[in-house]
Amino acid sequence: MSEPAEQETIVIIDDDYAIRLSCKKILSKMGFRAETFEDGAQGLEGVARLKPGLAVVDLKMPGISGMEVIARVHEIDPEIVVVVITGYPTIDTAVAAMKCGAYDFLPKPFSPDELRLIVNRGLERRRLAIESRRAEVERALLKRRFVTFVSHQLQTPLVAIHQYLSVLKDLDATEDAAANRPQWF
Repeated sequence: MSEPAEQETIVIIDDDYAIRLSCKKILSKMGFRAETFEDGAQGLEGVARLKPGLAVVDLKMPGISGMEVIARVHEIDPEIVVVVITGYPTIDTAVAAMKCGAYDFLPKPFSPDELRLIVNRGLERRRLAIESRRAEVERALLKRRFVTFVSHQLQTPLVAIHQYLSVLKDLDATEDAAANRPQWF
């Protein structure tokens, strides 16, 4: 697998110490900054502070559930990609996680290669989404500049025509006034 160009931060939120440790080691070897948290509340604080590109979230945790963590992560930053990991995989939980905003679903136990694949795919999706939004902003800016340029180019001759018409109108008014003025000599 290729290493990321700049060190991307990934947050792992899981109450299982072995999962946190193994995910951190796998992701660190890939060149990522991996930070771990043992529950949803700590994980959300970490997400808010670290601004990660991706979060790996367990569904079954004490305190705040994984589903709630997913929703709150997206309140913090809608561009964060969330990968759900769970020891209780069912189609219903996978669908529910996706509806909450999860990008992908990884049942425990998983192999290092499965984690690497999903993380790389999730970060690529994030990169493409950010590039797409940036391109949309650039397109809107170019459109606005074009409209401004065209309106200026159209406005310039119209202003000149308006000024000529004003001068002609003033000349007509002056000539009419001169024609109606009594002659004293």
